[in-house]
Amino acid sequence: MKSIRNTLLSVVPVLALTVNLLPAQAGVLAPGSAYNGKTLGEWSAEWNKYVYSIPEFTGPLWDTTGEKANINQSGDVFFLVGTFTGEPVTRKITVNENQLLFLPLVNVWNNNFGLPPNTPPQTGEELANFNKQVIDGTTSLFFNLDGVALSMDQLFQHRETPPPFNVTLPENNFYGAPAGSSSLVASDGYWLMVDPLSVGKHTISFGGSLTFFGQSFPQNNTYEISVVSVPEPTVIVGLLGLGVCMGISRRKQSL
Repeated sequence: MKSIRNTLLSVVPVLALTVNLLPAQAGVLAPGSAYNGKTLGEWSAEWNKYVYSIPEFTGPLWDTTGEKANINQSGDVFFLVGTFTGEPVTRKITVNENQLLFLPLVNVWNNNFGLPPNTPPQTGEELANFNKQVIDGTTSLFFNLDGVALSMDQLFQHRETPPPFNVTLPENNFYGAPAGSSSLVASDGYWLMVDPLSVGKHTISFGGSLTFFGQSFPQNNTYEISVVSVPEPTVIVGLLGLGVCMGISRRKQSL
């Protein structure tokens, strides 16, 4: 039987199916849609590469406060994660008003790292078939954003499965493999891309459960999110004939 260590599970927030179910200025991309040239399935592969890029026990999956949420984050998409333990956790994070949130409800990944000697690696199809069995065992999901709860029927509409992709491990990785080791990885799960939230405070609570090899894996996570405004670039205005330059800094007005 495949080692459970090679199959890592996590649950992270899901936010909404339609804009009118959420507070002002928030929305979610439709299932199967794309952002910035990548489908949601392809973004889930990027999420996996992000998680794999962080040494074991030093990244956000083991973080119980949110202090490590910014490790290896970059660009206008901010990745949120769940936990390995299933114990309740509350994380406090800060994002800016231009950042989207990308996150899974329930997800699984599978790879060929840590195989016994002389064991042939599995194909992408074999890895993906195993994942399907795991995710098909999802039994419940819940989500609440600022007091707005969504039904499980809505939450189960966002399953995304990217084509298998390659991952290269850092030092001190999950599997104890040499740095630079590579493997084909398959991923499956329920994923959401959330539009930037309005400036201010937001609270997300989420969780659920799946049954895997006869064992239940629960999740009960809370994110307390501070959304901060971003100053617009300084505009330099030259006053012709007066030889004067004046810097004008403008900020977006919070709604």
